[in-house]
Amino acid sequence: GLPISEFAQFGRPMLLADLPYAHETAVGSLLTAFFDPNNACQLAEMMKNLIEGDTRILAEIPIKTIRAPTVNNWGDLFTKFYPIRGGVEKVMYDLMLGLSERQICCDMLCASTENFPDGIVPVNSYAKVIVVPTKIKLAATMLAPSMISMLRKIANNYDIIHIHHPDPMATLALFLSGYRGKVVLHWHSDILKQRILLKIYKPLQSWLIKRANLIVGTTPVYVEQSSFLQHVKHKIEYIPIGVDP
Repeated sequence: GLPISEFAQFGRPMLLADLPYAHETAVGSLLTAFFDPNNACQLAEMMKNLIEGDTRILAEIPIKTIRAPTVNNWGDLFTKFYPIRGGVEKVMYDLMLGLSERQICCDMLCASTENFPDGIVPVNSYAKVIVVPTKIKLAATMLAPSMISMLRKIANNYDIIHIHHPDPMATLALFLSGYRGKVVLHWHSDILKQRILLKIYKPLQSWLIKRANLIVGTTPVYVEQSSFLQHVKHKIEYIPIGVDP
């Protein structure tokens, strides 16, 4: 099924476990109720009421305004906010950290966020974060033109480039990089909301799927429900997103 935040966009009723993660990701939803995850009878009763048309248990979950964090330098950023707490960036960072701790050289190229400065941030002897400046954020995508020139400059230093989808800016940078090595495509999800922009991006997305030597899905469900991956199942593997023990 869909993640909570994506399903909420359809405005349909949601019954969610009364747990912190569900409350956090359900903000802004219009028809939501929470049940005790240890009480099957309560869930059954709530489902029965909804099936019979009784929606009194449903309520709107208000949006909470969270003040953006600020730091004065890269040292403060890593001290206060790393490791990253969620999202695709967290997966990228954890992979880089895990590989570099095994003495495998592994760098991370990304666009700046929240007005943080660009630059090169050493992580350890085998890894660094290369941050290029974002010029504008459009349709949830960081547009960083200098990512193109940066990747062209450094691409041939790497045996493998691991690209995460959806990220149109990174895909364009790879397309223009001239890189001829192996490519791993990490498929986190289809593009769902920006349907008009998807029509523009789709030829580049198709190129990326074809170009990838290996496609990594986070769950079999995502792959099975993606119309874009049905013809490339022969080169798909699955790696669930992990958590620190």
